[in-house]
Amino acid sequence: MVKADDHRFDYRKFRRTTARRNFGYGKLLTFAAHIVLLWLYGYGHHQTRHAHHVRFCRFVAFLRTDFQIVDARHIQQPHLESYAEILYGLASTGQMKLSYAQNLLSSVNTVMHGFRRDHAVWIAPAEAVGLRSQVRTVMPGGNWSQVEEVVEKLKSGGNERAAAVVLLARAFGMRYREAVLGDLNRMKREANSGNVAILEGTKGGRRCASRRIPIGDRQLHALYFALKVRPDGSANLLAEDETFKGFLDTVAKTARPVLKACGIRCFHDLRAARMIEVYESISGQPAPVRGLSLDAGRDTEARAQVALQSGHGEHRTSVAYIGRKPYRRAVESSS
Repeated sequence: MVKADDHRFDYRKFRRTTARRNFGYGKLLTFAAHIVLLWLYGYGHHQTRHAHHVRFCRFVAFLRTDFQIVDARHIQQPHLESYAEILYGLASTGQMKLSYAQNLLSSVNTVMHGFRRDHAVWIAPAEAVGLRSQVRTVMPGGNWSQVEEVVEKLKSGGNERAAAVVLLARAFGMRYREAVLGDLNRMKREANSGNVAILEGTKGGRRCASRRIPIGDRQLHALYFALKVRPDGSANLLAEDETFKGFLDTVAKTARPVLKACGIRCFHDLRAARMIEVYESISGQPAPVRGLSLDAGRDTEARAQVALQSGHGEHRTSVAYIGRKPYRRAVESSS
């Protein structure tokens, strides 16, 4: 059997066309990426080709799992931005090296340019994951005046479901997927007891009934607005004949520019703003990102709640939302 790396294998028989799956480079996306890299580098630069291919395969797995995409022609900029947000989250909590996260995005850029022959699906790795500390050092966008401005603009533009996602993310600290797929009927029933569980659309199998969000006026407003604008017959924000991928490609795509125009970098900042509220409410002191917190005991208690309400399993992930532990900052200041 002749392998694609073998010089006897003529990769040039695969000609680019938009009429065929993966732009004509093969039926499987991983194989097509291999052919694209051969077109870009020839049989030379073996290590470079191999590194790009291995990294791109991670993106392929993400696309298949989250968006059911198996054809390069269907990959759009919002999919890459969603991938970048996940990598940013991993890097910001120390679960992935910053340099590796950048390299993963760089390889996606390389392969997608080979597929498309343009930069329509492209992201700046340093801007996406590399210019931010793994510890939050600046306040996120997403105060309530900004959120209300975003919601009004989205409503006036006819994008009420995107406005509902923004409100749910900010009020409950939900991830984007959680806000879209959350069972609104169940949440409404549970709200009568004073708190609701975040169960649908959770990340990495973190579905946990103990992740319960206390209900206040902000949460009720977000929940009832989402109930009002959801499609007829649906328990969540998706129409009965709509997929999450379709929602991302249409609704989310138009919402992101509005967020940025109102001073909110991305949907993740809405979660961070909510978690700062949680921390300050429980600890009774400013979040470390605002300045030095004074009581390490209250800090630890509040971080435990931030980790629980944000859907993370460990305290250390809280640094991406509220900043560094106070005793660490004190040590740095004295050095």
